[in-house]
Amino acid sequence: MRWLCLGCHGLLKPNWTKGALTPEVDGAYHIFNYQTDILAKKLIYALKYELVKEIASAIAVALQKESAHLRRLIRVNRIDFIVPLPLHWRRLRDRGFNQSRLIAEEVAHIGGIGVRDGLLTRKLGLRPQAKIKRRDQRLANIKNAFRVADAQGAGGRVILLVDDVTTTGATLREAARAIKAAGAAKVFAFTLAQD
Repeated sequence: MRWLCLGCHGLLKPNWTKGALTPEVDGAYHIFNYQTDILAKKLIYALKYELVKEIASAIAVALQKESAHLRRLIRVNRIDFIVPLPLHWRRLRDRGFNQSRLIAEEVAHIGGIGVRDGLLTRKLGLRPQAKIKRRDQRLANIKNAFRVADAQGAGGRVILLVDDVTTTGATLREAARAIKAAGAAKVFAFTLAQD
């Protein structure tokens, strides 16, 4: 099933952009502005909140437009593998899929590297970050939310975290902090959009 017509695919205008989430994240990148790229925002919203899994194919088209940048990011930084931001297993069960995993699969396909599920786990009981507006509350909510299940798998590695949207960067920073504490050499991040 095609969620977007071919003409609408042409309306997606990804723009490779580097952000800053230092010191935890060694380089952060995104391709859409969540506030100004209205079609991209609708796609991401439908994938994440309306659970329209078929949107992954529309997102793959946008990622292909930026494939040279993605391949360069992976090659130049010698990324070992991709880690999608995990959902807690109960939320994954209820939703049926992890949208970050779907994005990570597309990035991995473009970059010719693997995706590592299970390296990072997430605890339940947190309020969804998207429902928290204040930066200080987001930071407090996500603190110690991640655990590295396979420290040997992280040791000395260069890892690319993948998620759908970053707002304050608190989630990516906390995930990167946990991975670096387990011995990763570097952690980069790629999200579809910056809010």
